[in-house]
Amino acid sequence: DVSRPIPALSSRQSFEKRPLQTLVTIVGAGSAGLMAARQLASKGIHNVVILEATDRIGGRLLRDTTLLDGYPIELGAAVVHRPDLMTKLAGGREFEFIRMPNGEVTFYNYSFHTFLEDYMMPDPNVNPHQIIYNCPVQSVQTFGNRAHVTCTDKTNNRLLVVESKYVIVTASFQVLRDNDIRFEPPLPAYIAGKDNPAVMWKGIKIFIRFSRNFFKGKGWCMFHCPSYVRRDGELEDGESFYWDHGIPGYNVITGFLMGEAYKDLEDLDDKGRIEYFLRHLDQEFGDQQASKYYMSHIIMDWTAERYVKGTYPSTGLEGPHVLQGSQLMIAGEAFSVTEDGHGWVHGALLSGKTAADYVASHWDNILLDCGTHGGCKLNGDRDIRNHLRESGVRYDPKED
Repeated sequence: DVSRPIPALSSRQSFEKRPLQTLVTIVGAGSAGLMAARQLASKGIHNVVILEATDRIGGRLLRDTTLLDGYPIELGAAVVHRPDLMTKLAGGREFEFIRMPNGEVTFYNYSFHTFLEDYMMPDPNVNPHQIIYNCPVQSVQTFGNRAHVTCTDKTNNRLLVVESKYVIVTASFQVLRDNDIRFEPPLPAYIAGKDNPAVMWKGIKIFIRFSRNFFKGKGWCMFHCPSYVRRDGELEDGESFYWDHGIPGYNVITGFLMGEAYKDLEDLDDKGRIEYFLRHLDQEFGDQQASKYYMSHIIMDWTAERYVKGTYPSTGLEGPHVLQGSQLMIAGEAFSVTEDGHGWVHGALLSGKTAADYVASHWDNILLDCGTHGGCKLNGDRDIRNHLRESGVRYDPKED
């Protein structure tokens, strides 16, 4: 039944009457979504559409080049937990890193967002319109051997329906938790409902530039430490970190506050927030040094981002999850393949890759079965018919 209800149109919206048809629809152009598309392409599957809610790629990966005279700083994820994976995906490129006070590393004069641009974007020569920007998804409906994904195409002021055989959803965990995307049938409660104990931490990240390094040598926590994380098996409450960013030629303190630590800042505007940080730094170092040497700052409030709604989940589920008879996959850093990947970029990348591998394997089995029998009943599946024609695999049109 393809006549299921779709979201109502506003008086100013038009409706794209004929669905856009593809083999795979990917929801989200963050790390997991782009990785899934790249992996599908490596398997020869280019009939893919990525629906992105915003006007850019990256999700919680975002760089700023204004604060430090063109030097890229990570407004989102910064820690490179798997340098080996980055090198492999970049075709063997050896990156330079800065070691942070806690021993972890971040890119030097480079960023995760730049990495996505350099190595994860679809090939424009193969599919120049693969990513549809400014199209937040409203619903995902699976029925029979098809799926309909409906998004609000803000660029063309219309509702766009994409029809595909497979759907890989890589939306933020909190977007799923808040039911911002309507699933038919509904997602199981263990994915993002009441049976999943994870909490998407509210959080903020700040970079403060000073004219003098009065904090040199300070470690991972300058104040508000220890962090609010409880290690007794109860629900984690958040974290709070401040550190000397260690960028050669610049004096920068980075702050990252999540969960309980975010509450002091939640209702403050930008002016109130920088005053809060400078006040605490003055108390920590004395002699009003933070206020005296302050130059500029930038704040990224990930909780305020409509299609993100936080930093990362306190816990995660092993994933990605395959639902609705192999048609729907839920992937992303909250559904990591490995336990050490929850909340991290490599977890998102590997989750997207695994989801794509599953789709490719499932699709190959369909093609193999058709090819082996020399003719098979395809139940009107246009994608299969077209792919068979392109591949030269024999099938009997009378069986459609």
